[in-house]
Amino acid sequence: MKKKMKVNYNKLAALALGLGLSTVMVACGSTANAAQNKTASNNTQATSQKPAEKSAGSETKITVENGEIKTNGNGVSVDGKTITISKAGTYRLSGNLEDGQVVIAAGDTHKLNLILDNFSISNKETAPIYIKTSGDFTLTLAENSKN
Repeated sequence: MKKKMKVNYNKLAALALGLGLSTVMVACGSTANAAQNKTASNNTQATSQKPAEKSAGSETKITVENGEIKTNGNGVSVDGKTITISKAGTYRLSGNLEDGQVVIAAGDTHKLNLILDNFSISNKETAPIYIKTSGDFTLTLAENSKN
């Protein structure tokens, strides 16, 4: 004597829907956490002109004139059209650098302020300003300058 099982399709559909939604919620949570972790590692901040005014006395100037890069301080090296900044501090850039790059490689604990003061840079192959390592990095646009 066989007993017939009665199948309730509404309950079966609700169970399948619940399992599907649970899977979607778990997957979304993993993606959100990965995005938060990636965002947390980017410490770059944009600020107003005030930090540039505070540090004007202790800044290193980097100027580009007729394709020649000149600097007046330590922590800056020049290789062709690549400017590498390797020490903490405030650096003020001015001039026009075509097909060049500014590389920030100041270490994970160093504070660095980069001031663009009528500075123009272009590069067709890579990022014109590349932040390789820096603890706290601030990019400032000098007041009344065109960059």
